[in-house]
Amino acid sequence: MKMKKLAIFIILVLVIVGGYFGVTKLFNKESHGGSGTKEQEKDEPKLQIFDEESDSRVVAVMINNRHQTWPHAGLQDSFLNYEILVEGGVTRILALFKDKDVEEIGSIRSSRPYFLDYALESDAVYVHWGGSDQAYSDISSLGIDHLDGMAYENSYFFRDTSYNADMSEHTGFSKSSLINEGIKDLGFRNKTNSTPVFNYSIESIDLSTREDSLRADEVNLWYSWYTETDYTYNEEEKVY
Repeated sequence: MKMKKLAIFIILVLVIVGGYFGVTKLFNKESHGGSGTKEQEKDEPKLQIFDEESDSRVVAVMINNRHQTWPHAGLQDSFLNYEILVEGGVTRILALFKDKDVEEIGSIRSSRPYFLDYALESDAVYVHWGGSDQAYSDISSLGIDHLDGMAYENSYFFRDTSYNADMSEHTGFSKSSLINEGIKDLGFRNKTNSTPVFNYSIESIDLSTREDSLRADEVNLWYSWYTETDYTYNEEEKVY
């Protein structure tokens, strides 16, 4: 329960700061309006998170976040990432991808049950490499479409030791083409009727005129003695 509360808190932080890695401008189109002249709006850079008209299913991948496994592979192409505490002060990231051809994603780690809610709410195919007993039980009872590296190494998953990882459990990777192949081979749906969890806007939205607005050029999230995450806003690219 504590983990789920933490995860919910993290999501709220994502909405407040307006971005997390590739996520930016997560504001409801109906409740906020833009500002400035049409000429200014025309010159504003656009950032489309993904095609909201697309009915392709989301793919949710469990990503390792141990320091020795950095840099991550593929997170620059995910549209939403959930970073949640697991054991020992370490966090893992659930990275969501849609309509992307990513050459390498990982390293991929094992499942924990409190990540499953966020895969389910996006009707995602869940990708992981192993998992806790409770996670496996929940995956089965909830009927989650999933690809497991423990079962499909050397078919839909592969090893990459070039990241100087100290243990083999930190060397598991996949890529979009292999994941899509697994989805097809295992007979999973590749289309969805699910709507996006957030409403995205490619238009620039000025929140500075709101009385309750705060600048968020620098954001610090302290998770534990081991994990502290900082974000710096790039105003030109409109990402953190």
